[in-house]
Amino acid sequence: GRNKKKNMAAGEEKILVSVRVRPLNEKEKSRNDGCDWECINNTTITCKSHLSDRPSYTFDKVFGFECPTKQVYDDGAKEVA
Repeated sequence: GRNKKKNMAAGEEKILVSVRVRPLNEKEKSRNDGCDWECINNTTITCKSHLSDRPSYTFDKVFGFECPTKQVYDDGAKEVA
């Protein structure tokens, strides 16, 4: 947010990275496809591979497939739009 920018040196900018795991589309649902990604919390996603070592990735904000588009915009893009 804005408080983080105040703590930074003049002229510096912080890049915030948000990720949204999109909902399955109708074609994917009809084929009973599953999503390859799982939201662990609001900052971390993991790949649901069949490997024992499931890689995970951390971002500033992670939105799950159930998250409405308006919330993604309000929380992840509104300040930069």
